[in-house]
Amino acid sequence: MRITAITRATLLASAMLIQAGVSIAASGDLWPADTRRNQTSWCYGNEWNMLRFGFYSDKGRPSNCNGKFKFDMPLPATEDAVLEVDLPAEVEFLGVYQRGADKVSSDVPVRRVTQDGRERMILSIALDKKHLNTYMEKYHQEVHLWFKPPAELKDRVSWSLTLNGKTLAQSTLHLITAGVLKDGAKLPARFGFYPYGNTRMLPNDDFARMSDFYRRFGMTGVVEHWTYGLGGEPTFREVLKANRNSGVKNIANIGEFCNQFSQNLASAFKKSAGAMGLVEAMNTACNGIEGEDAKRRWQAAAEWFDMVIYDWEPDGPGAWPGYDDSVTAAAFAREIGLDKVTPEELAGKHRKAYERFRMKQTARPLYSLKKLIDSVKPMPMFIEQGDGLGRSIEYDVYGGDFDFVRPMIYKPRPLTYARDLVNTLRSTTVEHRKFVPDTTVGWPETASHRESPEEMLLDTVITAAAGCGGLAHWPELYRTDAVLFGVHDGLTRIALVEDFYFDGKPAENVTVAGAPYHQEKIDLGSKTIDLQGPNWPAVLFTFAHELNDECLITVLNYHEAEDAFVNVGSPAFAGMYLVDPVNKEYYTCDADGEAMVSVCKQSPVMLIATSRAVRIEGCKAVDAQKVKADFEAARKKYLSSNRRGSAKLGAVGDISIAYELVSFGGDEQVCLAVSNPLQSVKLNPSGGRIFDWIVNGVERFVSQESYSSGGWGMDMLWLPEHARWSGDETETMELVSCENDGRRATVVYEHELKRSIPGLVLRKEYVIPADEAAVHIAVTLRNERPGEARVSYWQHNSLATAVAAFAAPNAAAYDKQQTSVFTAEGLDDDLRRLVVEPSRIVSTTGAEYSEVFTGPNASVTFRLPDDFMAIYRWCDAGKGRRSTEWMSKPVTILPAESHTWRVSMKVVAGTAKAGPVTSSCESSAI
Repeated sequence: MRITAITRATLLASAMLIQAGVSIAASGDLWPADTRRNQTSWCYGNEWNMLRFGFYSDKGRPSNCNGKFKFDMPLPATEDAVLEVDLPAEVEFLGVYQRGADKVSSDVPVRRVTQDGRERMILSIALDKKHLNTYMEKYHQEVHLWFKPPAELKDRVSWSLTLNGKTLAQSTLHLITAGVLKDGAKLPARFGFYPYGNTRMLPNDDFARMSDFYRRFGMTGVVEHWTYGLGGEPTFREVLKANRNSGVKNIANIGEFCNQFSQNLASAFKKSAGAMGLVEAMNTACNGIEGEDAKRRWQAAAEWFDMVIYDWEPDGPGAWPGYDDSVTAAAFAREIGLDKVTPEELAGKHRKAYERFRMKQTARPLYSLKKLIDSVKPMPMFIEQGDGLGRSIEYDVYGGDFDFVRPMIYKPRPLTYARDLVNTLRSTTVEHRKFVPDTTVGWPETASHRESPEEMLLDTVITAAAGCGGLAHWPELYRTDAVLFGVHDGLTRIALVEDFYFDGKPAENVTVAGAPYHQEKIDLGSKTIDLQGPNWPAVLFTFAHELNDECLITVLNYHEAEDAFVNVGSPAFAGMYLVDPVNKEYYTCDADGEAMVSVCKQSPVMLIATSRAVRIEGCKAVDAQKVKADFEAARKKYLSSNRRGSAKLGAVGDISIAYELVSFGGDEQVCLAVSNPLQSVKLNPSGGRIFDWIVNGVERFVSQESYSSGGWGMDMLWLPEHARWSGDETETMELVSCENDGRRATVVYEHELKRSIPGLVLRKEYVIPADEAAVHIAVTLRNERPGEARVSYWQHNSLATAVAAFAAPNAAAYDKQQTSVFTAEGLDDDLRRLVVEPSRIVSTTGAEYSEVFTGPNASVTFRLPDDFMAIYRWCDAGKGRRSTEWMSKPVTILPAESHTWRVSMKVVAGTAKAGPVTSSCESSAI
């Protein structure tokens, strides 16, 4: 990612703005703390830290994702704005950098005050009006405040932005140390951590100090943005020298370099390579990358680097029909020994072979890049491509020939990261050790993805336990905070057992299972399923690795509220110890080789099963009877506070209710199947989603690939911004009731939105009639908070079909396979600003519309609430994925009050026209 210079056009636009005098829609926050539900800015004790303030213009942005606090900013600014920051006196202030300056400056007015009997300091940072006008007109201004806290700090930070005597935005947040990096801590020798790099604007240009921090943290290498050589970048040279002197590898981000020298490379990312065809286009791109000009440029820089990363993000050949040009199709025909192939054959019997052909052609520039690098100085390469399960190019097309594969698994919570990581590794033949997945704390244009160091700890440990060779992180280090201490914590733990992960093999005859507080056995005839409360199979990830005569058990508990009690057993463990090398404790297995161990909520535990007495030296024995007593106490507490509705199984009239297993997100999931003669609707407590919806005569239309985003009827909030993709949408909901009177079945789920808006309770009622292929849903948000809640509800439906057309009674049919937005008829301008991706608005529509599937020759007709705001049709042509989703207008829900949205959906088979939704969502339950 490269920051370009301010262009003449930008300056001219700024000058015109100054003449005009306008007020722009803007926003700001202290990233990432302001978007976290815990409202915390984490910092490293006894280290240099940075608070990053961002102030954003909504003008010209691709979407309305930006800072948390909205305000109107008068431009041009005729005086400096003032960012006032209130910090505890124990903090050492080091300086401030603001975009447009050439250094970190400590020349900032500081006032010492006493508040509540404690001394504090207040910084008044003047935001230069010239830079404010220049940057805010186009995109954003950012301010970096450098400070050093003591080893332990649990306090607050407050900030406000003032312009022309008016306060535009302000906030108060927790300021807490996450921990202290200990000198001499053991770090992994083989499992690496490779984040994107830091800012070059440091206090006193002390690059050596920052690189030494990287080393003590456990960073194997740091990605540095390099493009056009080092001749004019003396500061960059100092950064690279400092890294190398500290033992941290310099990783060259070579993406822009490839774009510069590889003419026609973009042809691989398009549906058609045009008249030259894909083969010739890649010939040209490869020749450019291997050319003398590129070699000279790389020779001038290679000595400074130890590794290379290519952020390679092509679109794959996964969207049909009509995906290609005749020249590329002819080249494929020659490849397989045919005179020609028709478009129908490409989309039919040759589809898989043709996709592989295109993938291999698209990957050819990777090999040219490797050839160029090796010709100057061979060094390891990372290929950063795909999001794991959603990759555009299959990893086995190129993964075996490169050192590391970096899928960008950017998920909003640790549990979804864990699921996608494990399923990604299952789905490829590439050696797991080559995978170094990118995770993220989020980035300033989205809500924060990680609340605490404990969440980052889970990310780190599961990556090692699953067999990966390391972990990465994007975006740059200065766009996060000490929540990354969780990675350091994880690295120090992995170092104690690293040999098991790298040299061990999967252990056999070892059982590791959560002890349930509530349990039901359901006999399906061919199989018995186990319903548990809590649902430990969904939130416990376990691994067992054998090495020599020992076994490492790794257990990760992703439950946010409940400690887990886990039964570990193997006949081979009889009389052995289970040693926790991190906490210096050990359990003793009984004569059957079993032991119950405790795992705190949102935390990992590593246990070495061993008969070696030396392992327990200096460790404390865990009392087995106390663990069992704690389990019984936790079980009693859980059962008293978790009411549980019972499903009325069996048939009444034409409706039957039964438990079934459904393949979803790479695993078999237990679903509550509600069926009538026309359909079967499979409901799961994970967000109360429809995991499958089978209608007679209709091909499957519910996407089941991704646990984190698949399914039908996913509940999210479009407002507030920090609630989007918070993780609540896949949280396990409580089954409140399940009734069947023969005319309709009613299933009700409920849970609190703890991650997005604590105190807001979501109640979801499904009504499934006996005589229609239809589902009616009522979603109620009940406000149990002390204050009001302003929200916009968002329902996400993920389609399995690659081709669908939008149809509405008062709108022309729309069959373009691209992301598009339809706003509610008569939507006013103020609400139009809140619509997702306003640049993609194509038309307006009423509350009834249909998705018409040309493949299965069927349609789903929706009847939305009258207060809907927009319909969003998301399309990823490269991956063949679609969704149809809608957002409501914002509503304000007062304390102790609620708001309900009702939507009906009806499936019509055997017709290309949508049928009206005639049934209403009737219920006395809401």
